[in-house]
Amino acid sequence: MNSPARACLAPARRQAVGAEGTLSRKAGNYLNVKAPSDSYWLGQKGRDAHGHAVFVSPEWSLRAGTLVLRSYYQRHGIKTVRGIVERFSTCNHAEYTKYLCDRLKLDPDEEFNVLKRMPELVRHMVRFESAADVRPEHIHLLDVLSSI
Repeated sequence: MNSPARACLAPARRQAVGAEGTLSRKAGNYLNVKAPSDSYWLGQKGRDAHGHAVFVSPEWSLRAGTLVLRSYYQRHGIKTVRGIVERFSTCNHAEYTKYLCDRLKLDPDEEFNVLKRMPELVRHMVRFESAADVRPEHIHLLDVLSSI
């Protein structure tokens, strides 16, 4: 019998690293971005049963995720890893926060410039969310998206 805490484990913990079969990979949504309730993201072709966007390709999910994180920083003043995780993720906050902090070399409540570290932040979030690395052809895309 699964406990509620067990059901809330991040995809990186539930599924084999790099597995082609993860839900986020099948949906082309490497960051598990939620679908807007009244519209669609560019490149979105549908929604899954959990309200996540289904994209035509992962590039569109990287764009959507970058826009979400930019909004957190610019509109909502969220400047810490803890703040990002608590707003972005529906569960598993402690593990997600620790994961990002370890990789970004930040304390959970340490303020940082999200825009300047966006490519790095997104790469680590993709790894945690979908048990996959950002593909080499998408690295440049993250740099471009971060500079817009």
